Amino acid sequence: MFSEIKQYQRRRVVARAGKHKYLMGLQHRPTGDGLELFWEPEKPSVLYFLQNDLGAQKWPATEDVASLLLNCFDVDSWAEDFEEEEPEFE
Repeated sequence: MFSEIKQYQRRRVVARAGKHKYLMGLQHRPTGDGLELFWEPEKPSVLYFLQNDLGAQKWPATEDVASLLLNCFDVDSWAEDFEEEEPEFE
C-alpha cells in the first residue's frame, strides 16, 4: 500500500515534539470538564504532502509552504497575538 502512495508524496516535514500543538476537537460541544483548547503531543508528528502531477504543478509543496504550515502548528509562536473577538451578527 505504501508503495502506491509513495508516488504521490512530494514532501515530508517533521513537526518536532514540543514545537507543535493540535486543536482539541471538542470545541463545538459543551464538555464541562475544563479541557484546554490545544493539546501538545509528546512525540513528533509527520506531515505528508500528497499530490498528483497536476496538483504539484499548480500548488507546489515548496520550502516556504512547509515552513508556513509548521508555523501554523507552532501555536505558542502566534497564540499570544491572537485575540478572541466576538463575532458581529447583522
